[in-house]
Amino acid sequence: MAILIFLLVSSQLSNHDSRFTIHDSHPSITISGNEIADSAIIALTRQLSNPNSQILTVSPIRIPPSISLPNKDYKFQTATPNPFPVSKYSRATLVWVNIIHNNKTVKSVPVPLKVRFLAPMVIAKSRIKKHMILSPDNVCIKLKECDATIHDSRFTIHDVFGKRTKKTIGKEQVLTPDMIETLPLVNAQKPVKIIYNHHTVAISTTGFAQEDGWLYDFIKIQLFDKIIIAKVVRANCVSII
Repeated sequence: MAILIFLLVSSQLSNHDSRFTIHDSHPSITISGNEIADSAIIALTRQLSNPNSQILTVSPIRIPPSISLPNKDYKFQTATPNPFPVSKYSRATLVWVNIIHNNKTVKSVPVPLKVRFLAPMVIAKSRIKKHMILSPDNVCIKLKECDATIHDSRFTIHDVFGKRTKKTIGKEQVLTPDMIETLPLVNAQKPVKIIYNHHTVAISTTGFAQEDGWLYDFIKIQLFDKIIIAKVVRANCVSII
């Protein structure tokens, strides 16, 4: 009886297994989210220029999930829009990574990226009071985040030496043009050359400045026993208009 039951069960299992056909397939592959993000970073870094000697860094805001493909024969293709600003010092953009197989897009994955611009900037070593002279003792160069368009207002270290602050500058604060004034070309109570040009006639004499003056300022000058108004045209020199 036991032998008969065994034969019946074996017969049923054989009939059940014969209903399935096993198909050979190409081995599948999993693409990690980091690999997808790296593809987007490379594409965006190549697209963006590095203006004004700035250092460009690109990093993922969010790593996309991994995906599985039925075949190893795939490639990445990226389509990158122009970055849109998310703050003064950084930008963000959404890069679509298209995964191609047999010249067809099988998957499109969005990768949000953040772009940061870094550049050498002149900063205050410590708190600098108003009307202090800038020197290596109170300013230095440091790599800081910056706006992509900040080049026009960026100083080199030698641009600021010898200049005076217009306001108090905090420690680690980046120096900008509104914080700095140049030293006057003409100093109060100092002798200045006074020039007068009229057609082919040129006259020059010496007077005494009554106030400090910067380039193209109109200041009071003592000429003998009179006070006149003259225009600062260069160091220690004014012109009567």
